[in-house]
Formats: sequence, structure tokens, C-alpha cells
Amino acid sequence: MYQRNPMRHPNFLDTTSSLLSLFLFITILVTSQIPLGCTGQAHSSNFTCIESERQALLQFRDSLIDESNRLSSWIGEDCCSWDGISCNKVIGHVVKLDLCNSEQLGFEFYRIRIPTFLGLLKDLRYLNLSNAGFVGEVPHHLGNLSHLRYLDIGMSENNLQGSIPSEIGQLRKLTRLYLFFNELNGTIPSSLWELTKLQTLEVDRNSLTGVLSEHHFVKLRELNSLYISCNFLSLHVSSSWVPPFQLRHITMDSIETGPQFPNWLRTQKEIEVLFMQNVSISDAIPSWFGVHFNYLKALDLSRNNLEGSLKSFATVADVDKEAIKIESLYLSYNRFTGSIPEDLCRLKTLMVLDLSNNHLSGSIPLCLGNLRHLVALSLSDNNLCGQIPSSLGNLEELGTLHLSGNKFDGKLPSSMQNLIRLQILDLGENGIKDIIPVWIGERLSDLKFLRLESNNFRGGIPDKFCQLLHLQVLNLAHNNLSGFIPHCFNNFTMMYSKNLLSVKSIILSANNLVGEIPDEIMDLVGLQIFNLSKNHLNGRIPQKIGNLKQLETLDLSMNELNGEIPPSLSGLNSLSSLNLSYNKLSGPIPSGNQLQTLTDPSIYEGNIGLCHSESDFLWFYAGLGPGFSVGVVGILGILQFKKTWRDAFFKFLENANDRIWVMITLKTARLRRNFHQVYVQKRLYSVFSYPAIRCHNTISWLSITT
Repeated sequence: MYQRNPMRHPNFLDTTSSLLSLFLFITILVTSQIPLGCTGQAHSSNFTCIESERQALLQFRDSLIDESNRLSSWIGEDCCSWDGISCNKVIGHVVKLDLCNSEQLGFEFYRIRIPTFLGLLKDLRYLNLSNAGFVGEVPHHLGNLSHLRYLDIGMSENNLQGSIPSEIGQLRKLTRLYLFFNELNGTIPSSLWELTKLQTLEVDRNSLTGVLSEHHFVKLRELNSLYISCNFLSLHVSSSWVPPFQLRHITMDSIETGPQFPNWLRTQKEIEVLFMQNVSISDAIPSWFGVHFNYLKALDLSRNNLEGSLKSFATVADVDKEAIKIESLYLSYNRFTGSIPEDLCRLKTLMVLDLSNNHLSGSIPLCLGNLRHLVALSLSDNNLCGQIPSSLGNLEELGTLHLSGNKFDGKLPSSMQNLIRLQILDLGENGIKDIIPVWIGERLSDLKFLRLESNNFRGGIPDKFCQLLHLQVLNLAHNNLSGFIPHCFNNFTMMYSKNLLSVKSIILSANNLVGEIPDEIMDLVGLQIFNLSKNHLNGRIPQKIGNLKQLETLDLSMNELNGEIPPSLSGLNSLSSLNLSYNKLSGPIPSGNQLQTLTDPSIYEGNIGLCHSESDFLWFYAGLGPGFSVGVVGILGILQFKKTWRDAFFKFLENANDRIWVMITLKTARLRRNFHQVYVQKRLYSVFSYPAIRCHNTISWLSITT
């Protein structure tokens, strides 16, 4: 299956399209006949290896830091029996060296350079050092391996730098070359384009530069897989170009190819995977699109300026084309208009549908409920209206549902309680008028992310929510909720003691909640965002608030809280945004530690019982050190939920949502297909690099668990 990421909210820009990248890349393996990744323990012991090659391997072993003892079998006279080594059964030469660090093996060689004496193994046909932690430049001596067919030094745990050596072009028998996800720079050497037997070229996620033209590909007649995404490359070819190859897999995300839709694609009749996210296309979908792609399984045209109606895809969904088995369709962040065509409902094999962030209108077609294989559906940030159709309750495989940022009204259909595999549910920014259904807590027990923000939900927060033992993000802000905050919220941490789960965010602001802040919430020691502002809460701030050591944002403003500020608040060393304004707090303001960095007086204003007058308060904090600015920018806008605070908030949720989505896709894929685990690991990082795939950004990881 080929999947990318359907996500959610206009402020969730990076999350919506990105998270699905992992599902997408996993599926390249499923349909590919190319043996990628680690191949496990392959060896033969019917003969003895060549002594000079054994010595070279021992020298290689001795140069490594192998704390995982991966190479513990590298002893004795017969190197052909060592793990990761295969020899020619006739002459005994080493022909295969596989030190790929798979998910199962869990080792790496601790940031050493690839030894140059690997070039002595001149009979090597297969060399795989992917994800094993090597650094430095790609050795020029690899060009001595003239019999090499397969070379993989890619993946995230390697950190190879410098340019691609021109000596790679000496590997005339090479059919598969994997250099992806390193820090390689410069242009692709001209000698590489002379590799006439090359079938797979994968150089994505580096910093390569230059302009690729049709002349570069003249000799690559056997090429069937081209991965050049996430570099600083441009692809400039004439509109009449007819490539000498037939590609099955094409990924060129964030490569400049626009503004016209690439006409040469109409010559490619065997395409299974086509990723052209953020390639600067400002055009309509051509009439020929879909007519030629009988084998298409995954299509990503998101983050362009495509316009017109989605009826352009009617040919892709032609019911007479039994060969069409498309599983993933990503069209988010474009300018498509009109309604969602019912033709899409003919794509019975569809598992991911992402139409978010367009200008679509009308209602959700009832027939979408017939797409029984859907795992992820994102229609967020359009102009869709009407009620959410009850037919969506038929999508029992659904793990992610994003309908936020539309104009849906009415009540939630009770059929949604059938979505028992749902882990991410985002209905924010709509006009839904309903009480929060009890069945969310009773039936959707796998939920990790629940967002009902900015609707018209009324009534109390159901106690049944406390049954959501996997919940990590809860956002019910800006509704008309009333009553008490359930004291059983600490049930969320039931699994935390086993280091499996941890609640990260609780947002209940801008409602009509009353009563005290439950002490039990202070047991949620993984909490990072806690916002109860703009309610009618009373009583004291819990003394145990100092337990929340990971808390980064705390907003209790505009309530009726009284008593003193707990001294333990000063022990929250991760705190960067604090707002306690407009309550009835009294007594001294705690000082020291992290609170010294939070110097904005508006944090405490509107509490007339606090020790300092406003002028003294300002002077006091001015003397603490104007150099401390961490948290100030985020705090200034909290009262009105302004952009500065909101950006920080959504950045957190974006990362949380990404991590959750990865686990959904991994688990779902493992149930559906028995694919090679290392290939999952190879593609894992693709998911975390999105807006425009977030090709060159450093990814911020959160400790959201699985």
C-alpha cells in the first residue's frame, strides 16, 4: 500500500499532508520486485574464503565499535560462514557484504568513516552499509568494486557528507544505487549518468544541486525507479521529450519542474508511484492524465497550485479499468474547487484520501462510506457543509479522520461509534451542535488524539472519557461545555506506569466549566500543555502542580481561582509560557528558577491580592534581568489566544500528531502486509519531513509513546 499523510488544520499546516509520507514509502517495497534493505544472516560454509579477503574483513571488523556484537561471528578461518557475508560457491571470493542496521538488529558503528580497504574486496556484487552510523565522505575506493551490482549506503543513521565521487561511475555493472538521506552536496557527477545498467537511482533527501535535463538520462534505458526528492535540483526538459525508460516509481518532491504539468509523464505507461509534491506546478490537470496510468497505486500532487474540478480524476476512477488499484491519493494544498465527485467512490482499493486545504464545497458524498479499505481520510480546511453523513460509520478500518475547518453542522452521527480503530479524530472549527456523545469514551477506546475545538458542543464532559486510556491529546476548547472537570482524568495515566503512554496536552479553555481543578490531573506527569483559561473555575491551584515537570505551557487565566500561587510552580524548569491573570489569587509571587525567565507582568495582572502593586511588580521584574526572554513572546498573546501562542501550540500538536500517525500506519501496515521491516525504517523519516515535505529542516521529536 502507498500512503502519505492526511492531516488537519490551517495552523497544522505541516501535519496535514506530511504524516502520510510513511504509509506511502512503505508501499514502494510491497509492489517492488527490487530486494531492498537488510537481508539478514546469509552465508555459506561449503568452502573456505580467500585468505586476503578474510584479513581485509578482520581489519574492517577491528576498525569498528561493535557494542551490539553484531560481528561476534567474525572469527575462525572461514569468513564465508560469518554473518552478513556470502561467497561465490565456486571460487570462494566474498561477493556479498550486508551490514545494514535493521530495526531488529538495533546496532550502529558509532560514527566512523567507511574504511577505504573495502575496495580490496574486488569481487563484491552486493554491498549494504545502510543505516549503520557511518560518517565522512563516500570513499573513492568504492569505484574499484567493478563487479558491484548493488550499493546501498543510505538511510538516516548514516551521515555521509561531501560530493558523490565520480568513481561511482566506474561501477558499470551497477543496477541499484541508494545514497538517500545523507548530507551529500554538489552536483551529481556526469559519470553516474553513464551507468547504462542502472535500474534504481535513489539520491533523495540530500543537498544536491544543479539542473537535470533530458541529456542526463539518454543512456539510462533500463531505469525504472527514480528518487530525487528533497534536494536543490531542477528538472528542465522540453515538452516533447520522450524518455528512453519506463518508470514505475517516480519521487521528485520539492524539485522545481513547473509551472506546466510535465508532459513527458504521458509516455510513462507503467507508473505505480508518482510523488510530485511541491514542484511549483500552476496548471490544471491535463485531459490525458489518468488515461495512461493503469497501474497507479500512489499519487501525491499536494502543495502545488493545481486548479479546476476534481472531476479531472474521473478517468482515474473509470469503472471499466479493472487494472486500477490506487491505494493512496494526496491532493491537499491546491486550489481545487467544486464538489467532491462521486467518481472517487469507485476507487475501491483506496486506503488514504487527502483532499484537505482546497476550496471544495458541497456535502460529503454518501458513497465515500463504500470505501471500506480507507485507513485515513482528510477533508479538512475546505468549504464543505451539511451534516457529517452516517455512511462514514461504515469505514471500520479508519484510523485517522480529519474534518476540521469546514462548515459542518447538526449532530454527530451515531454510526461513528463503529469506528473502533480510530486513533485520531479532528472535528475542530465547524458548527456542530450536539452534546459530546458518551460513545466516544465507550467505543473509541483506541483514541490518542481528540480535537472538538470551536464547535457548539454543550453539556458536560462525559466521565466515560476517562476510559480513553490511550489518549495523549485532548482539545475541547471554545465550546459551550458546562459542569465539572472529571476527577477520573488521572485514568489516562493508567498505562504510563508501564512506560507505554503519557498524556501530553489538555485544552479545555473558553467554556463554562465550574468547580475546582482536580488534584488527580497532577498525576499526569507527562503533561506539556495545560490550558483551562476562560472558564468559571474556583478554589486553589493544586499544590501538586510541581509534579508536572514536563509542563511547557500553563494557562489558568480568566477564572475565579483563589489562594496563593503554589511555590512548587517555580520548580517547573520546562515552563516557557505562563498565564495566571484575572483570577483572585493572593499572597507572594514565587520566584527563582524558571520563573525568573518569565518577566512579563501581564502574567499576574488582574489579581489584586498579590503582594506587589503593579508599579512595584514591574520594577521588581525589570531588575531580574532583561536578558531573559524565553517565553515572553508566547505569553503576550495568551489572553486572546493570539497567533504567537497558537503557533507554539500547533507546533506541539503537529509533532504529536506526526508521531501518533506513524504508529497508526506502521501497525496497520503490519497487520495487512508482511513487508520487510528495514524498509519501514528506511522510509520512517519521510513521514516527519513535511511541509513541502520539510525536506531540509531538523525534525523536533517528542516523547509521545506508542
